[in-house]
Amino acid sequence: MALDGDVLAIGDKDAVAFLPSGEGLATGVAFVFERTIGEQSWERSDFLFSDRLNLEDFGESIDVNGEHLVVGAPRGNALYFYSRIRQGGEDRWGFSGRQQGDSLPRLGEHV
Repeated sequence: MALDGDVLAIGDKDAVAFLPSGEGLATGVAFVFERTIGEQSWERSDFLFSDRLNLEDFGESIDVNGEHLVVGAPRGNALYFYSRIRQGGEDRWGFSGRQQGDSLPRLGEHV
């Protein structure tokens, strides 16, 4: 879990999500919640998951800092990067890259 100001990100490596392409299931998700200025409640603003079909443990580690979010997937030896996209008054988190750790075992275990 990571908190930065009015953004809360929670990873769940054991959750299962259907891929939008219909190709199957992704394991591991990240939920992003945001609090409106002056409000006491949190609303889910986005739902992120790995585009891989294998068991990567996506969401085992997570961090958020301002406009950027990183999600660790240690069994996939990878980090996923997202950036905040502001459109029409709503914030979304767009995929901005994946870093594979070929020579680093369990990259993404801690972020």
